Amino acid sequence: MKSSSTPMSGITWATVQRPRDCVTSTSNADPMRSIVQAKAGITMSSASISFWSSRVAHGTRRSGSVAATLFGLLLLTFFIGRVMPLDPVLAIVGPDADAAAYAQAYQELGLDKPLTTQFVMYLSDLLHGDLGKALLTGHPVIDDIARVFPATLELATLAILFGVLLGLPLGVYAATHQGRSGDHIARVITLFGYSTPIFWLGMMAFLVFYAWLGWAGGVGRIGLAYDGLIETRTGLLLIDTALSGDW
Repeated sequence: MKSSSTPMSGITWATVQRPRDCVTSTSNADPMRSIVQAKAGITMSSASISFWSSRVAHGTRRSGSVAATLFGLLLLTFFIGRVMPLDPVLAIVGPDADAAAYAQAYQELGLDKPLTTQFVMYLSDLLHGDLGKALLTGHPVIDDIARVFPATLELATLAILFGVLLGLPLGVYAATHQGRSGDHIARVITLFGYSTPIFWLGMMAFLVFYAWLGWAGGVGRIGLAYDGLIETRTGLLLIDTALSGDW
């Protein structure tokens, strides 16, 4: 009975003792794990704060750069309008106006005030949506923009469409035939398009398609022979022509 009780007591002691060791090691590891997790959380929080701080600083710099650029453009356009040889008062009142009407319009435009005061008034009007009056026509600028906006939109849309239809196939062909004659031709066309002044290209297109070929309508958006035949609905000639059914 003694020999059998001794092994049982050893087994019982080992069986009871091992869970205590596990509990002790686990209890000792819990504080270390908490410390590691806390350090990891602090590191992640610091990284997140640094990321958002850099983003905010970058956005602030970009916003400041955009604001400075806009202010410079406004200042430039203001002084260009003041140094141009055009008389804005004469464009508004007309050449037959008397001296009293001219003086009244001159004061209403604020031209009798210093340039700094005129610039402040200019910025204030812009913030209130008043773009002023055009020097050439004497009409409100917003009315002139609304009048030419459909033509600008139509021209820009056709230019983008033409550029996509020509540029994408040309770029794909040049990429798949690098170093060959087609690649060099595509580069020449691209460089020509980037380096050619737009006004010169427009004059050459006007000379070729109007003066030589007779395809274009000359001055204006449509030829004089077709003026009044198309009912203006949207201001876009292609859409108005399609709606009228007269191609």
